[in-house]
Parts: sequence; C-alpha cells; structure tokens
Amino acid sequence: MKKAGRIHRPFQAQAFAFVMLCRFLADQFTAIGDSAVTAENIGSLEEAFNETLNALKAAEGAVSALQTFDVTNFTQNDVVQKFGKAESLIQETFKSFNLDAQWREKQAELHAALEKDIDRMAKLNDMFRKPQSRNSTTPKVKVTVSIHDKGGAHLSTASVEEESTIRLSALRWSVAGALDGQNIKRARTTGTFLRQTSGGLSEIPTTHETLADIANGNQQLNLTLVLS
Repeated sequence: MKKAGRIHRPFQAQAFAFVMLCRFLADQFTAIGDSAVTAENIGSLEEAFNETLNALKAAEGAVSALQTFDVTNFTQNDVVQKFGKAESLIQETFKSFNLDAQWREKQAELHAALEKDIDRMAKLNDMFRKPQSRNSTTPKVKVTVSIHDKGGAHLSTASVEEESTIRLSALRWSVAGALDGQNIKRARTTGTFLRQTSGGLSEIPTTHETLADIANGNQQLNLTLVLS
C-alpha cells in the first residue's frame, strides 16, 4: 500500500485498485489453510504479485509532472500494458482458487479504475488548456462533428463551441456527450478525426494539434469522427 501511496496521476486509481485486489487474494490464500495449499496456488499467487509490483514500480517511475496527458493512446501506455499483464496473471490466480464468480466483480473494479484515471486526465487537460481569466479573449471555434461507427453507420452529430487553443483529445470529451452507452467511452479514447478536402474525407495530420491549427483562421469547423 505504501508503494501505491507514492503513485500519482495518471495511474493513481489503477494502483490502488491493484493493491486492494492483491490484498483480497492474500486474505483468500490465508483462509484456505495450509492443508489445502497447492503448488499451483503458491506459484500463481507469486507470479501475480510480482507482476503487480513491476507495474507499480513502473507507475511510480513514470513522468507525472507533464502539463497534458495523451488520453487517446493511454491504453497503449507502457505502464498500462504492465497493469494489463498483471491483470491476466491475477485472473489465473482467481481460477486456481476457484473464485471465478468473484473475479467478474473485481475485474469490473479494475476497469472502473482505468476509466477514472482517464477521466481525471481529460479534466486536467481541459483545466491546463483553458485560460484562467473569466474574460478570456481567446478566439472560439464552432465545431460540428459527425460521428460514425467504423462500419460507416452515422451515430450522432455534435455541435460545440470551444476555444481555439484546445486539442483534439479534449474535443473528444466535448462531443462524446452526444452519444450513449459504450459509444461514449469509444469516442473519448479511440477513433480518427477526418475533414473534408478537395479529394474527399482525409485524416487530420498529427501535426495539427489544436483547433486553431485545423481551422486556419476560420470560426466554423466541420469534422467527422470515425470510432474504432
């Protein structure tokens, strides 16, 4: 738990969730008694704990003083990948303890922790990017986003007015409210922004980071978001 206490954004919620899960497994191991302990139980538990510790060490050593976070590619982050490996080993440990029913509940808690970290990062991004003055003179851009499934089906259209300094990763969170269910999560973290050009729809280059870069002086912007 002390290790988790030294971990801050953007992995704090996941760190605490994994520590609590390991504590739950330790209690289960103690409860089964020495006579019921098997080599499989011990080996599986040790592997799960070791991998969780590796993930916690990676999270503790990660750069946490950044002003903004990459929400879109967060699940591909090296630390998140390590947490994912630990999750797989923990699941195997639950199976070795015949705790499949409890695992479904605990897995949901891990995924909720990931969503909490993503949500916290997006809010911090928005706070960092917006001017502190209430009377901001930063130009605003009216953005209409047509949201489609990867198969081409139109899901919704969102119209928002945002300051020209925000990035596409922040825009995702603004337009995700036009959707429902799992599509909200998909819009926040996955998919590609496109815009109309003379040759048809084309992906927006990664060098265009803010609405000002994309709008190029225009106050009205029409985009398409295709979810992955």
